[in-house]
Amino acid sequence: DEPGDKIGPYKLLQQIGEGGMGSVWLAERQQPFLRVALKLVKLGMDTKQVLARFEAEREAATARAAEAAAARVREELALERAAFERRLTNADAELERRQTELASREAELEQAYAQLEAERQRIVNDQPQVNTPSRAAEPGLETNQLLSDLAKKAVDFAAMIEAVTHTQKQLAEARSAHEAMNRRH
Repeated sequence: DEPGDKIGPYKLLQQIGEGGMGSVWLAERQQPFLRVALKLVKLGMDTKQVLARFEAEREAATARAAEAAAARVREELALERAAFERRLTNADAELERRQTELASREAELEQAYAQLEAERQRIVNDQPQVNTPSRAAEPGLETNQLLSDLAKKAVDFAAMIEAVTHTQKQLAEARSAHEAMNRRH
């Protein structure tokens, strides 16, 4: 046997050991690619007893390789599961954070609305009544300031509504993504 010789689908690369029964070669298969240790029995050593021993060695080596492969698969699955659980925990934490943020913004929005409504009521109640038709009501400086403040609060209120709406949309998207991830696993 020489490097480059073919035995079945395997090409011998180099001899890596030799014993009484034969030799062990590093060999490779091209489709699909695989490198193996190939044990070749010497001519004349192919008795039933030697072949039975060789078959027992092959079965033991196959069992060890299968056990090692199964252990690697179990380890990889455990690592993948741990990574998935971390992602799930992080997603749960993010979802909870967003829900808390949304509740806070909604409370701010309700408070701003209450303040805006109170300000509107105050302006309506403090508005001077003019009983004479000949004199047109002229808004005073204080009334103009109140209206200006009310307009600013209305703008702030609209911005808060927009922020809460945006956060609600993000929360809905996060929930959908979270549920989709749970369905996949």
